[in-house]
Amino acid sequence: GIFYEVPINFVWGIKDVDRSLADQTILSDFGSPIYADLDISDENAEPIQLYLIDFCEEISGLVFEDSNFFLEGKFSCFMQGFRDHRLATNQSFPVQTHFVNTICEWSQTSYNFNNDLRNTEIDCIYNEDEDIYSIRWFHIWGSSFLSNGEAESRSRVIYDELQDIVGELKARSDIPDALTDFYQTSAQWISMETQSELVRSALYGIIFSISFVFIVLLVSTFDIVITVFAIFSISGVVCTIVAAMVLMQWKLGVIESICTAILAGLSVDYIVHLANAYRECKVNIDDVPEENMKSIRYIKAQTALEELGISVISAAITTGLSSVLLFFTTILFFVKFGIFVAFAVVSSTLWAFFFFMGLLFLAGPENDRFNILYQLKKRMQIH
Repeated sequence: GIFYEVPINFVWGIKDVDRSLADQTILSDFGSPIYADLDISDENAEPIQLYLIDFCEEISGLVFEDSNFFLEGKFSCFMQGFRDHRLATNQSFPVQTHFVNTICEWSQTSYNFNNDLRNTEIDCIYNEDEDIYSIRWFHIWGSSFLSNGEAESRSRVIYDELQDIVGELKARSDIPDALTDFYQTSAQWISMETQSELVRSALYGIIFSISFVFIVLLVSTFDIVITVFAIFSISGVVCTIVAAMVLMQWKLGVIESICTAILAGLSVDYIVHLANAYRECKVNIDDVPEENMKSIRYIKAQTALEELGISVISAAITTGLSSVLLFFTTILFFVKFGIFVAFAVVSSTLWAFFFFMGLLFLAGPENDRFNILYQLKKRMQIH
């Protein structure tokens, strides 16, 4: 289902992730973080604290599309929690001395001041030999109004706007040097890029498969007219299935991207048999009775249907019935794939028998005029 309140994180101290040793077969193996050197000391402690307070107040008040970007009560800033704790216990803020030790000890305590996740927001490392803490990384986050089912186009607009805001915050004159290297991140941006890549993969898959089908049909029939008619028919099948996916409100995911990529190859089967049957049919007009005189293309198309029509329909029925069994499985991939195959078989059959054969009846080649192999042989004989 759709989950709202997608978190947005602003991160300091982690500059990259080393995935060289990560096992890609294990989903939980993300690799090892590469930490930046956060130079936080008593010398720059005060401007760091004040900047982070200003940062949190500015970010938490972001407005997009006339509404607050972060949901009310869903913005977590450890520095605000630290400040409120200090003031509530009659202690000074900002902390002037031993800042790192003070905030790290606070983050490890059970004291709660509207900040349940403080120990996950700031990562402190304790050096037992020197009895001091150091801050390895920290982040500030909030739950946004975005959903994990957000369209790629809308997510892209919001991502770009957030990137511009981060750039403006980095360019502020009062930002301490230790805090200049930060970024915003979210699982939503991974989903956004995944959606974009799935769309590209589906389009490239369709273009490549139809191009490959064109070559196969041309080599199979050696007739440019038949090949073009077949490509028109296959393109119609692709458009029909994509339209059916839209009507069924399928979102473009991994399953749908795979289906669209193999669609052209799946739909060419019925058309290529009829195309070859039409191409191989030899008609001697002298053998046709005068009372039953018809065009050569009409006789060739009729013969193709008589010879292979029942075989093509039988193949479509067996494939379609096999896909129906997948409707009753419990795994979503198999259910959707079964629906896709069933629709593809029905659509391919209808386009093959009505549109493709209709084109052959009306304008199919009657001789070898558009036959590439015949024309090449003819030219070779001339030369």
